[in-house]
Amino acid sequence: MKTRKRLLDRPATELALVLARKALDRWSEAHKRLGQADAPGALHAFRVALRRLRSTLRGFRPQLEPLVPRRTRRRLRRLARATGRSRNLQVQREWVLAQLDALSPEARTGAQWLTARLTSSHQEADEQLASRVAKDFGRIRRKLRRCLKAAKSAPAGEGSRSSTTAGVVVRDAVRRWTQELNQRLNAIRTAADWDDAHAARISVKRTRYLLKPFEEELRAAGDALEQLTELQDVLGALQDARVLADELRAGLVEIGAERARKLCDELLPWSAAAQATTRTSLAAGHPGLVALAHRLGAEYEATFDRLRGEWLEQRAPTLLFQLHQLAGDRTRRPRRRSRVLGRRPARQRRVRRFD
Repeated sequence: MKTRKRLLDRPATELALVLARKALDRWSEAHKRLGQADAPGALHAFRVALRRLRSTLRGFRPQLEPLVPRRTRRRLRRLARATGRSRNLQVQREWVLAQLDALSPEARTGAQWLTARLTSSHQEADEQLASRVAKDFGRIRRKLRRCLKAAKSAPAGEGSRSSTTAGVVVRDAVRRWTQELNQRLNAIRTAADWDDAHAARISVKRTRYLLKPFEEELRAAGDALEQLTELQDVLGALQDARVLADELRAGLVEIGAERARKLCDELLPWSAAAQATTRTSLAAGHPGLVALAHRLGAEYEATFDRLRGEWLEQRAPTLLFQLHQLAGDRTRRPRRRSRVLGRRPARQRRVRRFD
């Protein structure tokens, strides 16, 4: 009986094309569910399929970059960003609704005002997403199918890379992205290091999607994937809170401006601006937004404490060690990060890696 050849032993270009075609098919299937009333998880499935497709193109960049035009990759990125805005607003609205029962009647008014604001923004984002999908999805799919179907061998100009196995490409990508994740995690010092936490989450997602097809062939890949998923959830919770904080801040600024205008109208009722002012009732929402801000802040701090205590100081070194092993590096050993996360002395400011 003939033994099936391992995926990692296949030529990198050949396997890259197979994985890219499968990812494109899954994305096409997810697209069919968008806009259906009986498919509430359609947007999430569409985003995940798009993310996997982009991760495949990125992980096998040397093999696929000559095939996929830069304009097509830009459109994929633009479409991914459009889906992100709609998803963020959906998550924010669900979070606010979950807080209603625990708020006082006075504070509930502000939460309901914010819910209406988020609902309106979500509808607008969905309309923009639908327009973007209608404009870009068809042409992207057709272009990718033509490019991937026409390529039956190594892209022109690839030269010696045509004999490179998929294992070499995957391990090289895992090595690079693990180093990037290592640097990003080391850069997270305080709860205000949002950008580094977000960048770490992106590195985690890329690595997860790259490893998934090879879970059965790479030693310890299953455990590493589980840990990557858990770490992504923690980092994702931080990012969701950060984005919602921007919405809360905008609401508080709007209410503050309305209260300031009201005070000016009372002090200077004879001014032309006061005569032209349109009366609003935003001030009633102030206690609710303040209460939500306190709740969100407490959740953010608790999530960051978990990231610091459970991951940065405990589990991250082991995870990074596993990823180094998957990349073929047997020389690295895990170390725990110091529990003291304050500013380092001047002679020790150089970032220490998890290795």
